[in-house]
Amino acid sequence: MTIQRLLFFGILVLLSACSIENFKRAGYDSLHQYQCNEQTGVGEPNCDPNYPSYDEYQDQLSEIPE
Repeated sequence: MTIQRLLFFGILVLLSACSIENFKRAGYDSLHQYQCNEQTGVGEPNCDPNYPSYDEYQDQLSEIPE
């Protein structure tokens, strides 16, 4: 019974990690869309062609020394 509980909690942790990452990605994209709406007023999805994707943003953050 203890192994079943450990397996359950392990799966729960893995699933929550995926959903947290998806939540962060959705938030990043939503803020970008909001910023585009404020700048253009039209709702252009690609108002700033140099705007980094979420993955590029994460790479830039990882390069910053602590």
